[in-house]
Amino acid sequence: EPAEPAEPAEPAEPAEPAEPENLLTMLANEVKMMKKQGQDSEAKLKSLFMEDFQAGVKRHNALLSQNKVLTETLEKMQSYHTRLETADKHLQGTQSTLETRLHDGGLFMQKLSELTMAKPEAAVKALETLQKQK
Repeated sequence: EPAEPAEPAEPAEPAEPAEPENLLTMLANEVKMMKKQGQDSEAKLKSLFMEDFQAGVKRHNALLSQNKVLTETLEKMQSYHTRLETADKHLQGTQSTLETRLHDGGLFMQKLSELTMAKPEAAVKALETLQKQK
């Protein structure tokens, strides 16, 4: 009878050393799994960063192109503005000249009508006065 209790004690001894091995194996597997998850997470973050970076590069290039077009447009508009200012000054000069001529023409017509309406003797005298003024 004393042999029976010894038998169950023997299997208990090998179970104790096997349990730490199982625990170490389980921990090693967990560490491998965590390492794999970390690598996967790092790869996903790197992939997301690269996608965002490439999109940023495309946006940057698009903005550079748009800036170039807008700069060229601005230069053209400034050139047109300068040309329009020159044309405006020319037209103002022309307007001033035409206003002067119109005024002078009006005065001529006024004097001509006075001559036409005057008596012949007064008209001859007025013509002589005009000739002396020149």
